[in-house]
Amino acid sequence: MMASKRQRAVVILARLLLLAGLLDSSGVIAADTLEDARVALRLRDYAAATTILRPLATAGDAEAQYQLAALYRAGRGVSADHAIAFTWMLAAAHQGHVKAQYNLAMMYLRGWGTAASAGNALTWFQAAAAQGNHEAAAQIPVVLASATSGAASPELAVVIPKQKAAPAPTIDERLRAAVASGDPATVAALLGQGASIAARDGNGRTLLMEASRLGHGEVLRVLLQSGVEIDATDVSGDTALILAAAAGQAKAVKSLLSARAGADLRDAKGDTALIAAARKGHAEIAALLLAAGADETIRDGSDRTATDIALALGQRGVADVLLGRQAPVATDSIETAGGKTVGGKTVGGKTGADDWSPLAEAAWRGKTAVVRRLLAEGADPRRRDAGGWTPLMRAAAQGQGGVVRTLLDAGAEVQAERTDGMTALMLAVLGGHDTAAQALMGAGARAGGRRSDGGTVLTDALVQGTAGTIPALLSAGADPNMARGDGMTPLLLAVAAGDEKNVVELLRRSADPGTADGLGRTALWLAADRGQVGLLGLLLAAGASADVADQEGRTPLARAAAIGSPQAVNLLLLAGADAGRASFSGMTPLMLAAASGRVGVARLLLAANIGIDDRDAVGNTALMLAAGAGRAEMVRLLLDAGVDSSLLNQRRENALDLAVASGEATTAALLEEAESKSWLSTLLR
Repeated sequence: MMASKRQRAVVILARLLLLAGLLDSSGVIAADTLEDARVALRLRDYAAATTILRPLATAGDAEAQYQLAALYRAGRGVSADHAIAFTWMLAAAHQGHVKAQYNLAMMYLRGWGTAASAGNALTWFQAAAAQGNHEAAAQIPVVLASATSGAASPELAVVIPKQKAAPAPTIDERLRAAVASGDPATVAALLGQGASIAARDGNGRTLLMEASRLGHGEVLRVLLQSGVEIDATDVSGDTALILAAAAGQAKAVKSLLSARAGADLRDAKGDTALIAAARKGHAEIAALLLAAGADETIRDGSDRTATDIALALGQRGVADVLLGRQAPVATDSIETAGGKTVGGKTVGGKTGADDWSPLAEAAWRGKTAVVRRLLAEGADPRRRDAGGWTPLMRAAAQGQGGVVRTLLDAGAEVQAERTDGMTALMLAVLGGHDTAAQALMGAGARAGGRRSDGGTVLTDALVQGTAGTIPALLSAGADPNMARGDGMTPLLLAVAAGDEKNVVELLRRSADPGTADGLGRTALWLAADRGQVGLLGLLLAAGASADVADQEGRTPLARAAAIGSPQAVNLLLLAGADAGRASFSGMTPLMLAAASGRVGVARLLLAANIGIDDRDAVGNTALMLAAGAGRAEMVRLLLDAGVDSSLLNQRRENALDLAVASGEATTAALLEEAESKSWLSTLLR
């Protein structure tokens, strides 16, 4: 419950820049929730609501998709865009969201964001009605009557004012509805009657794309047998295979690959099907694509491979597939150079990946005795496969410490790099294999340098759970101030993880406490954001500035106030933090505390002699924000401190108006009493 309140405070008042991918998965900041968006909507902070809803909608939350569609349709927080609204409404409707189904039908009927289509409108009205939506049920006979008569009926004019009757559904519209509902028999029948298999919707999506994305296997089979264009692209450059991979539709991916869909085609963002699967964590699909020959070295528009993305987003299952951590074959046999008997078995053919040497496979499997035998027979420990892997890299990636030592003793090149800059040490650290990492460093592996994706071995160790190797990595030459591509330094990552031991070690090794990440957040900012009082003390003692704000203008004190940590607020105030400094959206620490009901924090801030009636970018004061959030105790505290309850925001609302709108009777009563006292005081002057 406390975590939820903390997030709500951030949402209401700071207009957060929501982090995606990398920072979320590494635990740097907690993700916002749908409840946060609802709070922002209640306070009419539509821009903040949009920021929160967009990643939730992208992740597949039907309610977030519906709410985001509504904002785009109304032009609240974003520029009005019916086409984008239609896209999100369609996504929510396909997940069974009844309100989205009804509103999607209305958009089809009115031609908002898509071509007007009575047939599609009828389909979605029927879907909503089937879930008990009475408004949708009332529309069905109206649409049917209008389509039959060819003219607008009086009832239609009442239900949908100033709208002409929509035309009867065409055969192509009926075909699309059948595909969307997963009805292979109707699809086959309509195609036989001449419906166009090449039909596209307003976003350029073909029937095959819809069937693939929704996982309608039998419909997909009918379409493929009918000669559909398999690699067609929509307006975003997505193919049916990319959409199926992103949606986690493994059976659809298999069908498309069997039909020779292009595995390496890219969309407008540079994503392939493999990259799309990596983003969403679909390991089975990644394996299917690799087996079909998908190129894992292709980079997206941000110059990251599928492997880079999987590691950055914490998609460990996909990363294991892409890094080859899954055993290449099911047998324990290993081929020798001359097809000799190994482990009591005679092996005559190649095992594993086509270009793996017997030594590489033995190293991978941890077969120390076999590795020694192969080395004695003259196997080259420096030989690379087509992916640039050496046997040492294979052993390190699997944490085969004994094999690592054996290969090093045989002259394996400890600092060899793959084409992407990955070394055996990096692979060991990424896999969380301390023993292998220690063996490599003992043999002189250097811990400095950066991979092609911007990562370093030190940042990898902090993210992947091998933080126990930090002192050894620093002694092996790791730079304590070298940041990843996103600006996250080792110190920032250690603070984000609450890792006090390694924070102390990094500061001892001259890590700079003033360095900020790509969003302008310093180590002190992150510690304050998490209420980590012990880390705040360490960082302030190391010279960290108390007033360095992020790119939104939010200071460490503002973050401590938002999460409600009196200890952190008090420590920062003692360190000289500016108690009244506002963010770029006008939010002060007091406003943040007021909206989230942090009474203890508010008392500390009021004692710092700050402006109690300061306003944010839309004219709200701390009192208004507390009133709108129904924070009765906070309202009482602020009134006792002498705030002006008569002030109006840009919407001409005062605190009482917002309290009434929130439905909190106690808060409203407090403000009514204050208003009466103010009126009486004025009258008696």
